[in-house]
Amino acid sequence: MEKNRSVLKVLFRDGARPNGNDFSDFIDSFIHRSEDGFSFTGGQTTINNLTLGGFAGAPQDGSMRFNGTAVQYYLGGTWKSIGADSQVFTGLAAQPAAIQPDVAYRGKVGVNIGATPAALTDDLEVGLLGATSKLRVATAVIGNNANGTSTRAFFFHNSVRNPAGPNTGIVDKNFAIAQDSNGTVSINSITGQPINFCIDGSPFGQMKNGKMLLGTTSELVPSSPIGAGETITLHVVGHGIKSSGGGSWLFTSDARAKRDISDFIDGLEKIKALKTVNYTYNGKGGTRDGEEQIGVIGQEVEKIMPYMIKRLGNEENEIYPQDMIVMDTSPLLFVMVNAIQELDRKIETLTQLKSI
Repeated sequence: MEKNRSVLKVLFRDGARPNGNDFSDFIDSFIHRSEDGFSFTGGQTTINNLTLGGFAGAPQDGSMRFNGTAVQYYLGGTWKSIGADSQVFTGLAAQPAAIQPDVAYRGKVGVNIGATPAALTDDLEVGLLGATSKLRVATAVIGNNANGTSTRAFFFHNSVRNPAGPNTGIVDKNFAIAQDSNGTVSINSITGQPINFCIDGSPFGQMKNGKMLLGTTSELVPSSPIGAGETITLHVVGHGIKSSGGGSWLFTSDARAKRDISDFIDGLEKIKALKTVNYTYNGKGGTRDGEEQIGVIGQEVEKIMPYMIKRLGNEENEIYPQDMIVMDTSPLLFVMVNAIQELDRKIETLTQLKSI
């Protein structure tokens, strides 16, 4: 059996004469730089042809071994596997169940940014500048499109890119916020889902399926159109105000935009037939229960000026009466114009008779 340095030191400490095998064991107990592949240059140590085995002695911080499964180093009283412990990156399947210590890095970090990348611009860069780069934090995803063809930058929920979901998971259609290279910003929702405007998490307004709701998240009238191709796109609960003068919205009145022009003759007799009333809303049809108003009754107006009335053709439910009535009062202005002109003619006639 070969003798190691410790045994040889005891045998010959009093000057005993070694034999040939003792000399051989003595020589073998040292590492030879050339034969064993060790070189020492410039204060650095480069080791070639080194195979680690088990560690039989008392380890110190920095000791290394191969335990048959992983290369390990010794630190703080524990053998730690290189590439498979809490202080380094590990494969997904090897992640421990317990929360691990924090990791910090001083400098910019790039993840999956390709071979020989240019110098980083931002502190954290993830993915290439191509069409599939993305960063997920919990369920929030930031990146370019995943399944579509757009080059816009998107923010979207992780679940909306599921191929089994709406629009087969195409982010071009399912994103929440997007911006293109020109700076154009798009806010988006999936068909049937609203865009809510909130204060402290509570919505005060909403956009849904092309309709804008202000002061409410419920449509004030059923979704049925009021006429062929007509849809009520603005629903407001509350009052409105504008800074410019005048009491009406501007609308197109250019003769070049009109055809089938004919005289409108309704006037004084129609005005005389109207009955004005005080009333209180009861909450039906999207109204505010208890709100007092002055006006007319739609069913009565329909008999006198049917062009002011729109019937929605809806089915009845607990909120909306069947075939609910809404009213457009803008024609009333022109009925009043005719009525005033009629009165003026009557006054002119009376004046002429009085002068005879």
